[in-house]
Amino acid sequence: MINIITDIDDVILDTQAGVAQFLSQKGLDYSKDVKFNNGFIDFSQYWMPEFLTSQFFRELPILQYADEVLSRFKSKGYKIFALTSPPDIGYDNRLHQLNKEFPNMFDEIIIKLGNKGEILTDMIARHNLRASDTYFIDDAPHNIKAAMIVPDLNIAWMENVQNKAFPPESKDVVIVKNMLDFEKHLKTKLG
Repeated sequence: MINIITDIDDVILDTQAGVAQFLSQKGLDYSKDVKFNNGFIDFSQYWMPEFLTSQFFRELPILQYADEVLSRFKSKGYKIFALTSPPDIGYDNRLHQLNKEFPNMFDEIIIKLGNKGEILTDMIARHNLRASDTYFIDDAPHNIKAAMIVPDLNIAWMENVQNKAFPPESKDVVIVKNMLDFEKHLKTKLG
């Protein structure tokens, strides 16, 4: 049984576009008013709590290919899990959108603060998954590094404009551009 564990922000949902739309409505400019930390939006910015509770965060655009690839995975009988480590607020918006945009897609949605390596270890044990049959995809280099503690876990890093300067420090991590690229990698690996 193949298992897919996917991050949410900027892997299946376009958080960057949501931030840009939100800031535009506020009269702010994404290129000037967004501070980044290691390629990711700094969540300590004054406008972030309002964004996380806004309609913009509740209705982020789906990234190209995400829904169709996840649907193909589901039709093949793969178990699919969504995993995100969000700030303290915005939980209800995130859950609402995942259930609305991806109904019955996920075997479990895990929204939990913490080290993703530890969360993945717990998930694999709790669901009695084989790590060698499990594929984790994320765009955050620190989450990729944390996931490396899980023996035999297959790891893919989704490269994007913001994180491009911070590639993972392992030759065992597959680099993909989008979910379609991730699907192609799985087809090649699984034969």
